[in-house]
Amino acid sequence: MISLRAYTDKAVGIYGAGSAGLSAHAAFAAAGAHPFFWDENEQVRQRVSATGIKCIPPKDWPWDELAVIVPGFSTRPGFVRATRILGLAAEHSVPVRSDVDLFAEAMAAKTAAERPRIVGITGTHGKSVTAALITHVLNASGHDAWLGGTAGDSVLNLPEGGAGTTYVLEILPQTLAFTRQLRCDAGVLLNLTALDVRYFKTADKAVRAATRIFRNQRDDDAMIIGVDDILSQKICTAITASFNTGDNIIAVSGEATLGLGVFSLDGRVFDARSDKTASLGTITRAPGIFGAHFNQAAAATYAVCLHLGLTAPLITRAVTAWPGLPGRLFCMGDHQETVFFDDGAASWLPSTIAALNAGEDIIWIGGGEHRQRDYARLREAGDGVLKAFLYGEAAEPIARATARTFDSVLCASPEDAIRAALKEARRLAEEDDIAMPMVLFSPGCPGAGQGANQALFTRIVQSLIESDAA
Repeated sequence: MISLRAYTDKAVGIYGAGSAGLSAHAAFAAAGAHPFFWDENEQVRQRVSATGIKCIPPKDWPWDELAVIVPGFSTRPGFVRATRILGLAAEHSVPVRSDVDLFAEAMAAKTAAERPRIVGITGTHGKSVTAALITHVLNASGHDAWLGGTAGDSVLNLPEGGAGTTYVLEILPQTLAFTRQLRCDAGVLLNLTALDVRYFKTADKAVRAATRIFRNQRDDDAMIIGVDDILSQKICTAITASFNTGDNIIAVSGEATLGLGVFSLDGRVFDARSDKTASLGTITRAPGIFGAHFNQAAAATYAVCLHLGLTAPLITRAVTAWPGLPGRLFCMGDHQETVFFDDGAASWLPSTIAALNAGEDIIWIGGGEHRQRDYARLREAGDGVLKAFLYGEAAEPIARATARTFDSVLCASPEDAIRAALKEARRLAEEDDIAMPMVLFSPGCPGAGQGANQALFTRIVQSLIESDAA
């Protein structure tokens, strides 16, 4: 656990029982602070109270004594719910700081000889895969690396490290908006899309928040910027123009050849940071890099790890040994000539479209809440889909939008969809000796129960795979 000694005997407020809030409460309590905790959800309060945490409404907090307010959320919807407490904090002139900022404050208190290295990754999409892959490469190469933030453990739960430690942090732009002291040895901004712009209301505000990943950096720290979306391209151009030297400003792409930067295309990664473009490695056999939408994560991983002193062959060896990240187009294995992929974290159409484009002979399981209107975009990925098994409110509109592209079956529940898809895959495999259907669970839609649906899919598939081994 990260020590927050600076808050000993001080009153602090924590709003929200997300992982950030619970870890902040534990760290404050361990430091001898006086935490005041609240969550608006009564069921959550009951659950938290059962662990010994006392819940006190914000109206009863000692506002004149509070040293800081910490938003306890690690998700975009959580920050939306925190609007009221942010207003109260402003009224009472109490600073609002993220758990990442508290972590950064603790790191800044260390001497230069004690300070760990920090890699920060932000953006709209691809953060979790990139952060997990970087952590894997560092650990596989003999480094002491820890994954935290939105992915992995909450930052304040991470073990206290020293000069030999590297922290790899996945950070939402919303969290960065309340972060002042973070200094990243390598800061990564992968992309910035409408999803985050809508939260911040304007593109300017979204850019200001996301680019805090580069705040406090020194001349020898790296700014790594994805350039596969228009907004990030503009950010990269503006940042490059603002510095006299661009040696440590590295553009990365998974979609295009770059004249300057690191890019990944067709299973190969290239280094164009100097006058000549050189091949860094071939990753076509990497089981965890399945699909073109992971190219940018691979390019960013190489850029970060090269900056941290690793050699290209060492990085390539580690990348090709990475099994992938559950929930992110993760290959679970095969059973009776059928291969299974868990893409359960794909809760929006762009992620699912990318997954559908990654394979062929796909039996797709998807659906959820009807909160999107552009289902016709799924036609872009229709060539590889044999049949879709859909559930939830979105099932019917998805089926209508894709009726001329692939056949769909409307199912009463996620479990019905999963079992029907497995039955269809088995039928196809039995009828065609050459066929090897790909069963893909990729919701493509938000929904409160999607985590449970993913767990159900993995449980059913694991039982099938384990039956082969028995």
